[in-house]
Amino acid sequence: GMSDAELLTLQKYKIKAMDSTDTLERVNSGIEYVEHNIGMVAARLAIQNI
Repeated sequence: GMSDAELLTLQKYKIKAMDSTDTLERVNSGIEYVEHNIGMVAARLAIQNI
């Protein structure tokens, strides 16, 4: 599962996307979130492989 910090981050990005009326801004926010998530997953895998 996700940690509390990850869930809070997800909520933050969701709220940011919902607040945005500009489609491009919403898309960029989504991309930003995905990139952040990939970083978190990569870090977690790296820690597991030590």
